[in-house]
Amino acid sequence: MGDAAFSILMTLFLAHMVWGLTNRYIQHKLEMLAPPPSEEKADDDEEFSGQTLDRSFTLLPMLRKFVGTVMVVMVTLIVLSSMGINIAPLLAGASIFGLAIGFGFQKLVSDVLSGIFYLVDDTFRVGEYIQAGNVTGTVEGFTLRNVNLRHDKGALQIVPFSKLGAVTNFNRGGCREIQTESSLRHQYLAGAENH
Repeated sequence: MGDAAFSILMTLFLAHMVWGLTNRYIQHKLEMLAPPPSEEKADDDEEFSGQTLDRSFTLLPMLRKFVGTVMVVMVTLIVLSSMGINIAPLLAGASIFGLAIGFGFQKLVSDVLSGIFYLVDDTFRVGEYIQAGNVTGTVEGFTLRNVNLRHDKGALQIVPFSKLGAVTNFNRGGCREIQTESSLRHQYLAGAENH
């Protein structure tokens, strides 16, 4: 019993240390890459004035969640094994259960895989203004399954990655002049005078 308690305490201590170091490293990287407050734009009324952040602001928080989830599962299995519980049937049952519910989670898997491809392709980053399908807005954040877009009117839109489709990123490649109704009317009137 004493060996099991020692093993459990050591597992919890090591997991706490690894999590602390990982979390501190990720937080330090995010703080190091954060733009200083003086670089922020003063004009908040512009439509495309959202500040584009480094790609790390997208990937590092997701990495932190993934590492945390893996650590919780591993520590739980190690603690159960140290308590004398045979985890082999638990793992076998989890795999069968996972296979059974896997068919029900096809949409979730589609969302996660689509999100991975959008992030690996660096399609958009936090702070960029995008249009995807019938939604537009500034990217505020990500989860493993969704992207959070802040609409121009202030509404927060939570869109699954698999629903995005083709993405137009207004912060990359330069924007061409957008014709307004008044400029079109001016062109029409100028054309009518020439005839």
